[in-house]
Amino acid sequence: MLVFMLVVGSIIGVQVGQKLGEKIDSSGLKVLLAVLLLIVGIAIAYETFFAEQIKKGTVQILTSDLNFFSLFILEFSEDMPFFYGLFSIMFAILLGVGAALIRRVFSNFKKKMLLKN
Repeated sequence: MLVFMLVVGSIIGVQVGQKLGEKIDSSGLKVLLAVLLLIVGIAIAYETFFAEQIKKGTVQILTSDLNFFSLFILEFSEDMPFFYGLFSIMFAILLGVGAALIRRVFSNFKKKMLLKN
């Protein structure tokens, strides 16, 4: 589930970032990057200094609570971590290519509709 969320977030982030990059000038992008780096630095510092409290609050997930697919992914990641990582990368690439193709189809459709009007 985490990989899926990261892939979907990455795909959406790339599309939004590309559109914002076209509209914002270079000084605005520099400020945006500085703010992003500041937020990441604060997040890393928070995890570093408060890691003990975070570990205490971690909830243990029992394998009996997981469904078949979740158990398969858990066992796959533990038994064959290299292939799990390779599969995750290939899954991310395929979803990215698929999203780009879908975006191109919608963009071409939008252009055709605008030309008709």
